[in-house]
Amino acid sequence: MIFVDVTVVAIILSVLILLLLLLLFLPISVVIDSEVPHAFFQYKWIGEGWIWYEDEWWLSFRIFFFKKKMLLSGIKRNKRQIEKKPGLKRKNNTLSFKKLIRIIRTFRVREWKIGIDTGDHALTAQLYPLNFVPSLFRHVRINFTGENYLSIKMDNNAWRILYAYLR
Repeated sequence: MIFVDVTVVAIILSVLILLLLLLLFLPISVVIDSEVPHAFFQYKWIGEGWIWYEDEWWLSFRIFFFKKKMLLSGIKRNKRQIEKKPGLKRKNNTLSFKKLIRIIRTFRVREWKIGIDTGDHALTAQLYPLNFVPSLFRHVRINFTGENYLSIKMDNNAWRILYAYLR
């Protein structure tokens, strides 16, 4: 019989709990910019990913020391058919709309910009005074140049997402 000291087990358990807490409280950052078509996702110290457009959509990610860059159109799905048995009902594990809204609301927007040109000069002229509203001054740009874009930077933590999902 192998005898393990209680202090060794306690140290191992406390290290595992600290790692789990670290994963729950590390910041998650998301940056989406349609002006320069790209998106960036970062889980601090764990990994990051990018999606961008250069004649085709590309995906690049890094998890710890593993890096991968690939063309999104090169990813193929497995089209294997799953046999359904007539007597068994499967539980639907899809994410409900209510849960999805709760998860989206956990994100904290740090910075955002939007540029709007409706294409209709009369409607754009009616929206133009929004450029001078003090709370929207640096965020909204109504223009007549045909520029439409959205740029947003958001932060979150895994514990907030988990709490919103389980709630």
